Amino acid sequence: MTLSVNQQLRFRAKSVEFRLPLAVERAATRLIPGLSTDPWLPAEKKLEVIFTHIPKSAGTSIVDALFGQKSRHIPVLRYAAFDEKRFADSFKFTFVRNPWSRIHSAYHYLNRVVGKGDKFVDWTWATHYLSDTPTFEDFILRLKDRRYRSAIKRYVHFRDQMDWISIPGRGNVMNFVGRFESLDADFEHVCEVLARQDLVLPQLRPGAGKDYREAYTSQMVDIVADLYRRDIDSLGYEF
Repeated sequence: MTLSVNQQLRFRAKSVEFRLPLAVERAATRLIPGLSTDPWLPAEKKLEVIFTHIPKSAGTSIVDALFGQKSRHIPVLRYAAFDEKRFADSFKFTFVRNPWSRIHSAYHYLNRVVGKGDKFVDWTWATHYLSDTPTFEDFILRLKDRRYRSAIKRYVHFRDQMDWISIPGRGNVMNFVGRFESLDADFEHVCEVLARQDLVLPQLRPGAGKDYREAYTSQMVDIVADLYRRDIDSLGYEF
């Protein structure tokens, strides 16, 4: 399945948003229909928070527990551009994940929908980019191709985690960065900050339960280390 020209342009436009200076993003939220919608969920406004859901980092369960609805992926930059005062007054938090584990999870999540049709954008994207990489090792080794790597990293599931939580020129703007690896304890901390100790975190999208490290060769470890060097250095992860 080949991506249409319109789909390719949409993916590239979405990628550009992460790199825009705040002033340009602010102008874009007033001019571009896709960016002009209020990024705050009603429950986020009520709690005076911003939760930046980085794909494949338990965000679906967190949004369900805190806000009682489906999640979506919006970079923190868009919040700052849309309402600077509310942004400054909000408690901003996110959850991150070991990059080697996260890419392993993202690949298998998308590989399951290869060839399923074009009902959802994930299905179309996965069929276009993952049909020739039927195994995780095939996929990682193909990332040595710079052109393929660039296309993969433009997609939301594979972007640097720092892209989601940073503003160009200001870096990471989160008040709290929780970790997938200490999910329960860090979610409990968020609940304490929000005075919502009554909440229980559901497990809506459980993984396979296998140790991601078993899927890697030393060469694959190095490829992912190069791919996500920014996240590894900024967030303090190692294989």
